[in-house]
Amino acid sequence: MEKDAASTGVFIVDDHPSIIAGLSALMASEPDLTLIGSARTADSAATHFADPRASIAILDITLEQDQGLSWIARLMSRFPTVKVLLHSMHTDQETLRNALQMQVGGFILKSSDPRLIVPAIRSVRAGGTYVDPVLMSRTLGRGSASRGIRIAPHPAHPKVSTRELDTLRLTALGYGIKEIAAEFNLSPKSVETYKLRAAEKLGLGTRSAIVRYAIANGWFSALD
Repeated sequence: MEKDAASTGVFIVDDHPSIIAGLSALMASEPDLTLIGSARTADSAATHFADPRASIAILDITLEQDQGLSWIARLMSRFPTVKVLLHSMHTDQETLRNALQMQVGGFILKSSDPRLIVPAIRSVRAGGTYVDPVLMSRTLGRGSASRGIRIAPHPAHPKVSTRELDTLRLTALGYGIKEIAAEFNLSPKSVETYKLRAAEKLGLGTRSAIVRYAIANGWFSALD
């Protein structure tokens, strides 16, 4: 397929050729996404991070020669303009929390529907924080948000309502306005108002700031 002139440059780092082939095939039919390369080690990944065409890196956490988040943190520090989407088998709370604390753009599970990778890339490209739906559902508990998430107001901000914090929490988990509206049976306009009020009261001007606040206040603690 012919690519757009402003197509986003994406590269993959994974030591499984089948994973690289599968992700490559998914992006091949997307005019706004261009695969600029792939790598199997952290050392070779650095070459792609340095590529001026690179916008988004899809990274496995555990490679044969490089394991854990430390190698990813080093590359993110060296190449801060490249956004990172983790594509991993890790489902534990600590890994997700540490990854979000590093301000990765997203975290998607290899066991999830591979068709999620394209919307995840686009979400990260737009400056959002994408969290795999499976991890979101575990964070919220077995029931949906509409069954009653209740977060006590932060002691330093007693004027923030429960609904405002509920909305902010789902925003931190990667939900969009329409998805939150469906969960709470509200209009998108009402959800947007709750989100803006909460963010203003808490001094959170960006999605990254909301995610950092969520981590600091234990909103991901239900992942175990």
